[in-house]
Amino acid sequence: MDITVLGCGVIGLTTALRLTEDGHRVTIRTWKVPPETTSDKAAAFWSPYRITEDGQTFAWIAETYRTLAEFSRIPGSGVSMVPLRKFLKDGRDTSDNWWLKAIPGEHYTSLNNGELPPGYTAGWKAEVPLMETPLYLPFLMDRFRAGGGRTGGGRIITGEKVTTLSAFSGSLVVNCTGLGSRDLCGDEALLPVRGQIAVTGPLPLDGIYVDADTPIYLVPRADGCIIGGTYERDNWEDTPEPETINEIVQRAKALTPDLTTGPAIRSYAGLRPYRPSVRLEADPAQPGLIHHYGHGGAGFTVSWGAATSVAALVRSLDRIS
Repeated sequence: MDITVLGCGVIGLTTALRLTEDGHRVTIRTWKVPPETTSDKAAAFWSPYRITEDGQTFAWIAETYRTLAEFSRIPGSGVSMVPLRKFLKDGRDTSDNWWLKAIPGEHYTSLNNGELPPGYTAGWKAEVPLMETPLYLPFLMDRFRAGGGRTGGGRIITGEKVTTLSAFSGSLVVNCTGLGSRDLCGDEALLPVRGQIAVTGPLPLDGIYVDADTPIYLVPRADGCIIGGTYERDNWEDTPEPETINEIVQRAKALTPDLTTGPAIRSYAGLRPYRPSVRLEADPAQPGLIHHYGHGGAGFTVSWGAATSVAALVRSLDRIS
């Protein structure tokens, strides 16, 4: 089947690649490609972040974990398995640990008091996939162009700004335009959530450090340490604020009091496509149109599981037609 995927962030790329693995002929049409997408600005480690907790989400994150763990064994994928430490100031609040059981073999442990930064009362440590976006997104693009090992190769057509979905009637289309779907679909439930992050030089960290109660985290990568962040609902400004960036760096020091971070050498502001629930469904008004957007800050974490749900939906539509 010929399929068009709109959008080339992590959701569009993963969905397109998953569909090629089912033997479909897939073309991505997009305005921007990596390294110019919102996904390129992400810290991109596996950890469900402000996404609905339900059976479907759990299945998505579990499948994504398994797939990324397999990628971590492929040289050049940009995926590695690293320790993640999440800290809580209120140890009685266990609402943040539902995702831990998605880790195969339940490879996670509680942290003891001696392993907690000052001011924190509980925490967990788990091994999770980290996706270094300058490597991982091109890795996905290369696999897509190679056809996922099953087809003649996918195509990417760039520089096209989609202004209407009606232009694609008569063909099967998967809409992965993220925040662009607010205007394309008139979906007022879809809002930007701005996240500002700083990048310092490489730091001697032995894994990812996260404050479970705030958007603050430290993510060591080859190109520097990613320090986040903010969670600013309905903020469309994509330029970072120097004062906020400095504040983020200072607040992150509470997670590793003995570590000197140094000043930010780069900073970004990304607009997460937040929706109260992910929209993954066939459009009731336009046959052959599937929507797949609204993943907020959990796009990388649900990407492969959600893409499998899209593939299943495509198969069901194919049987009906």
